Amino acid sequence: YDNYVTNTSSHSAMDYGAIKLPQTDFPWQDNGNTYIAAHRLGWPGTPSDHQFYDLPLLAKGDVVYLGDVNGTTYKYKVSGFREITPNETWVTRPQAGRNMVSLHREFR
Repeated sequence: YDNYVTNTSSHSAMDYGAIKLPQTDFPWQDNGNTYIAAHRLGWPGTPSDHQFYDLPLLAKGDVVYLGDVNGTTYKYKVSGFREITPNETWVTRPQAGRNMVSLHREFR
């Protein structure tokens, strides 16, 4: 839904929209894991409002598109879902042989 993503690890930055954890890869990097987090509800009247609200509606096989400022579009197919705790940082690591995006929904 044309959401903009900030490259930061500041949790408070999610009050203004989605964030990409800086220690994770960019979509143009081979075998990378682009890890993006956003609020489910967010703050009304800000870019964070309902940003990942519909994330649970995704199904295996659905397609997710990411675009960069150069106009390149990256296409990903949903392959699975996991419920994780905040300390499970292993989900930010890349997996050999896969270009992937991990979407994390905060419940604020």
